[in-house]
Amino acid sequence: MLALIYFSTESEDSFNDLSLFLKDYKFILGLIVLSFCILWYHILTGVRHLIKVFCNIYYFPMDYYYFFCILENLFMKGSTIWYLQRTSAIINLIYIVYVFYFICSTELTFEAWSNFFYSSIMIFLTLCFFASVIIHSFIGLWTVGTDYLTRRTIGFLSYRISKYADTFRSIYTVVFSIFGLSYLIVSLTIIFNNFS
Repeated sequence: MLALIYFSTESEDSFNDLSLFLKDYKFILGLIVLSFCILWYHILTGVRHLIKVFCNIYYFPMDYYYFFCILENLFMKGSTIWYLQRTSAIINLIYIVYVFYFICSTELTFEAWSNFFYSSIMIFLTLCFFASVIIHSFIGLWTVGTDYLTRRTIGFLSYRISKYADTFRSIYTVVFSIFGLSYLIVSLTIIFNNFS
């Protein structure tokens, strides 16, 4: 998404090259297949999570003392993250539908796209979208870490390795937090770099 926004607003030549690439049927077919894979992954993991919750076998270790664990204990409450995850998904969907509606309903030229994308409301919506993507990704990745990087889960592989599950989870959390911060910095740079 960041690359599409960057190249579509950089210059008229890059906009034209990108529009030719996006009109290729192989790209569109690949995008559709990828979207269905992501949708089914979310449906299956959501069902698995609901089964775990309703069967009361949810495992949440609280025996580690790292900075991110303190943040988890303060802010990552069950109902809060559930609502944030669903709300961020809805915000992402609304933004994408709005952008695709604009693309499909107008004669798309570089000038029309630049005027649309750099309007005040669109900059605000894009900032909300990127914040929502970061929140959605952070919660999803955090959930993967707390579900799968535990002593019990890693213990299936090796008992010796399972002793380091808390360390693995902390490193994992730091790595995806750094990626999220990088994503935020790059998205802000792309939005405001070409803004004139």
